[in-house]
Amino acid sequence: MTSTPWTFAAPGPSIGTAGTLTLLDGDTFAVSATNGDIRMDQPEGMFVLDTRVLSTLMVEIDDQPIEAVSPVSRGPFAMSIVGRPHTAHEPDPKMAILRHRHVGRGLREDVELRNHSTDPLECVLSITVDADFASLFDIKAGAHEPDISAVVIEDSDLQLVPTNLDAARLSTHIAFTPRPDTRIGHRSSWHIQLSPGEATTVCTEVSVEVDGRREHPTSRCGDHIADTPQVQRMQQWQETTVRVESSDDRLELAARQSLE
Repeated sequence: MTSTPWTFAAPGPSIGTAGTLTLLDGDTFAVSATNGDIRMDQPEGMFVLDTRVLSTLMVEIDDQPIEAVSPVSRGPFAMSIVGRPHTAHEPDPKMAILRHRHVGRGLREDVELRNHSTDPLECVLSITVDADFASLFDIKAGAHEPDISAVVIEDSDLQLVPTNLDAARLSTHIAFTPRPDTRIGHRSSWHIQLSPGEATTVCTEVSVEVDGRREHPTSRCGDHIADTPQVQRMQQWQETTVRVESSDDRLELAARQSLE
C-alpha cells in the first residue's frame, strides 16, 4: 500500500528536550513547553511531513502566560496540563486552568477554566497561533530563521498560509469553538465571566491541508475522546496484555504504569 501523509504509521522523529512535553501519533507529533505553550523561537511545534505546521500556540489569561502545575499523560497521543494564572501565587488559587490536548492527523486542545472561589471571576482568555512551515531538519540544526505566516480569515476560522514558496503545498487551518469575541491578526480573545463553581471551555482545532486535500483531526471539537481510533486501539491492547500480580507493590505499580 502506498503511504500517504495520513496513513504512514512509523514513529516520527522527536526533537523534545528536557523541559518539554511530546505527543506522537503516526507521523504527526507535537512538542511544547511544560505549560503547553508552543513557541516559535524554540525547537517546538506540531510537525507533519517533517514540516512545522504549527509554530505558535500560546494561551494567556489577562495577557499573562499560564503557570504549569503538573502534566497528566493520557497515552502517547494525549495529555492534560494543570495550570493556574501566572499571577496567582496564593496557596489556593481561585482559578484552575486545564489544557486537554490530543494529537492525531492534526491537533485538538480544550482549554478549560474553572472558578474554585465563592466569588464571580472575570478574565480575558487569549490564544495566539502561527505556522512558519519550517523544515524539521533546519530546526534541529538551528539553521532556521522564524517566519510569520500570512493569515486568511475564512468565516470564523483562520487559514495560515506560508510566505515561503517551498512550503506552498501546505497550509494550516485553525477553528475555534466558541467563536472568539475579538481577533487581531494571529491572536483571538474571549471575555470570560464565571460564577462561583462554574467552568467553561474553549476548543482549538488544528487541521492541515496538503496539496489541496484537507484532513480533520481524529478528535474534533465536540467529539468524545473515548471514541477516537487511538483510544480504542490502546484499550484493546491493554485488554489483551498480560497482567502482572506480585507481592512486591513497587513491581506491580511499575508493571501497571507501563500499560498506561
